[in-house]
Amino acid sequence: MPRTRKRRDSSGDIDQFHFQDIHEARAELAELAARYGDAEEIPEGTQDHDRWEAAETFVTRAQERVEELRELAARPGCTEGVPCRTRPRDNRPGSSREYSAAMRVIERHRADELSDASREKITAAFDLARSQPDGAETRRLAEWVTVTGDPDYLTATAKLFSDPEYGHREWTREEYEAFMRAKNYQRAVGVYGTGAAGAFLAPFQLNPAILLTNDSTVNPIRQLARVEVITSTEWHGITSAGTSAHWTPELQETTESTVSLLQPPVPTHKRDTWIVSSIEASQSTNISQQVKDLALDAFNRLESTAFTLGSGTNEPTGIITALDGSASQVFGGASIDRADVIAFQESLAPRWRPAAKFMAALEFINELREFGLMANSVETSLVVEGTPYPKLRGWDLVENSEMDKDSSVPGANVLVVGDFSNYLIADSSNSVYEFVPHVFGSNGRPLGARGWYSFGRTGGDVIAPGFKLLSAGTS
Repeated sequence: MPRTRKRRDSSGDIDQFHFQDIHEARAELAELAARYGDAEEIPEGTQDHDRWEAAETFVTRAQERVEELRELAARPGCTEGVPCRTRPRDNRPGSSREYSAAMRVIERHRADELSDASREKITAAFDLARSQPDGAETRRLAEWVTVTGDPDYLTATAKLFSDPEYGHREWTREEYEAFMRAKNYQRAVGVYGTGAAGAFLAPFQLNPAILLTNDSTVNPIRQLARVEVITSTEWHGITSAGTSAHWTPELQETTESTVSLLQPPVPTHKRDTWIVSSIEASQSTNISQQVKDLALDAFNRLESTAFTLGSGTNEPTGIITALDGSASQVFGGASIDRADVIAFQESLAPRWRPAAKFMAALEFINELREFGLMANSVETSLVVEGTPYPKLRGWDLVENSEMDKDSSVPGANVLVVGDFSNYLIADSSNSVYEFVPHVFGSNGRPLGARGWYSFGRTGGDVIAPGFKLLSAGTS
């Protein structure tokens, strides 16, 4: 991403450019970024240089203005321009300078660097962190976004990707300082590596924890589940099966309602991948993008199985693993039929039905399509084709190739229904890339290849009883 070298006397140059709103300024930045491509800087003294600085300044000031208005809106009775002494200043963690700086970093990234889904994922993480009173999680998230989202950190790590042994000698002062800020944060959160060239945190634009989103993956569970980004190694939340309300006459003691608040932890587990390329290929200018794409594809396929069938030991607990053998399991006949499916849908508690979806392997989905379509049958199919998913009795039917496919096998787990926000995926923000300069063969001699070891942490589990599992009966 091109950038400009800030000049102390540039304010007079950029005042000639005017923008109607933040969208126009962002469009200007996108146009200049596309024009200069991979260039590190826009030449100083050019009109494009001043246009970039003017647009970037406009976006920064607009974001600061938005934060000011948000703080003002959160203080009832206060008016802009009038001192407000009736209420204390809003000192919530979300109003901190660190939070505002992190939001500006996110806004500066182009759409091709950070998708809308990734932005929403980070914003949701901040919303959750700001609900915690001490502000520690907000500060950790903000520091992570700020240090790994710095453009100088991205260019510094790009030089390491292309030349891990000597790339640091090409760093500018800004790149060196950005890399050291990220290193200090990495040490503070206890993420270490042992490679010959050391391990470094994934830049924001290359981080699987951010790039693995529900609209960029073929992983069906991640598409539907609740996803949280955390800075620790375990997610903690509070859930319950709900409580009861009552109609009570005046001056009469209320009816007791006992509710059990649960704190189901969702631990994260280490996932890693090993990528090898020839020395010649590793010298490509876009090797960092290629390594990122390969790592994302590997993690996607790994997670697809784990979120469905994972044992919970050194890997996430899959949704089938969590439901199999629980009170949520429902058995149909030895040969599941139309009546079994109808009864199964109706077994889901009413509170979970508004957002409920079905999930099954394609083979069983095709079997469902045939229900009611046999010779001499006047019944219609249970499945109606639709977009983006077909409908099973009015609810979305999502394909998951990891589930059991043959309903004639006793005990086969062929169909899940429920509100998938009750399956939680926890992604730790601290993904790491580590470089190995020489890969050796079985005889201990170099192969003429280099390797990248990428690792991070993720976890998953059912956190509330909002599902049912249909399994084939034994007789």
